[in-house]
Amino acid sequence: MNHLNTILLTGIPRSGTSLLTSILSSNSCLCLSEPPWLKELKEQSDNAVQLSDNLALKISNLRSKIKNKQPIEIVFKKNSSELPDNYFKRINKKTQKNQREIRAVKLPQSSANNLFIIKANALFTANLGGLLNGNWPIIAVIRDPVSVIMSWRSVKIASSKGRLPNLEKYSIDLADIGKQKPLLKRQVLLIDWYFKQFSKKSKVSIIRYEDLVENPKKIVFDSTGLEISGNYSLNSKNNRPEYNHKEKIQITEYLHKYGKHYLSYYNY
Repeated sequence: MNHLNTILLTGIPRSGTSLLTSILSSNSCLCLSEPPWLKELKEQSDNAVQLSDNLALKISNLRSKIKNKQPIEIVFKKNSSELPDNYFKRINKKTQKNQREIRAVKLPQSSANNLFIIKANALFTANLGGLLNGNWPIIAVIRDPVSVIMSWRSVKIASSKGRLPNLEKYSIDLADIGKQKPLLKRQVLLIDWYFKQFSKKSKVSIIRYEDLVENPKKIVFDSTGLEISGNYSLNSKNNRPEYNHKEKIQITEYLHKYGKHYLSYYNY
């Protein structure tokens, strides 16, 4: 099956996949960032082949709904018509605010034929081989591993615990990572698992967060062929003050000890 009118977007959590989805949404494509129906899709799919087939059926169904003037669910930034470029806003060191909400939206019928971009980080990465075998075009966003782990340790998300139990049925590696101690070791093994998945798949288009921030228009065009409108002046979040920079040395030491696949993209 060929999916020329759909791109799957994945990547390391907190690496800039939401930022990229937000940028792409300024184009004529339809961007669905972690759509709520992914949970049902995951429950229905015991392996990557099933996920690929079920995803194709779901997207076909979405296009039909749009043509028939039926609403579809889209994740938006709270109180905004824009897509979220960051799912969480830190209020202080102990509190974070969810910046997204789901709305049912009726879209113009013509948008049923637009390019669809579907974003799902962990789910698509865990099933990368099967999705590629299904001929899905895939983009993966990566980021400096130390900055990512500092980000994980500053918010409460699944990756912060260094395990993805809901996806272990797709990957023996994930099951093994979830058993490791201490927490920092699990986090390093988990991020290196992401790098391992991407480094072995030559058909995946890789975007480095640092390159995206530096030249978003060029990176978007090179990876998708899309020309984005507007002026984008982006600043790197790799040294956010909310991060505990005192942990940087220890994180680097753990990367040296337990990681290796990140070295395909970043040198430490």
